[in-house]
Amino acid sequence: MYHYEKAIGLTEDFFFWKKDDSSDERSALWEKQRQVFGFDERETWGLNIVIAAFVYPRLKMFAENTNSVPLGMTLTEWRGILGKMERAFEMILTDYAETHCEDVEEGLDLFRKYFFNLWD
Repeated sequence: MYHYEKAIGLTEDFFFWKKDDSSDERSALWEKQRQVFGFDERETWGLNIVIAAFVYPRLKMFAENTNSVPLGMTLTEWRGILGKMERAFEMILTDYAETHCEDVEEGLDLFRKYFFNLWD
């Protein structure tokens, strides 16, 4: 289990699309899909969660290490915005998205707005 994911309470079972399901009759199909596409169809069963699971730890590390900011913004302001983005993805991964819908929407809106500023 990875650092950021473990810190928010996720376990190996959360990442169902990474499980070794060799006993499943579909495992040969999934293996072929991984060879052709680099992933298998299980990642599309909950694509929103798979995308959030990819973005969240990378966004966390980016926020911890970034020293560049969007034009006209201070590092403190930028880190506050990044924190809102992180929190939105965390809530998606920990099933708090529906109960904190406004926070998730705000974080995802900020992610969209500042997507091209996510470089250092």
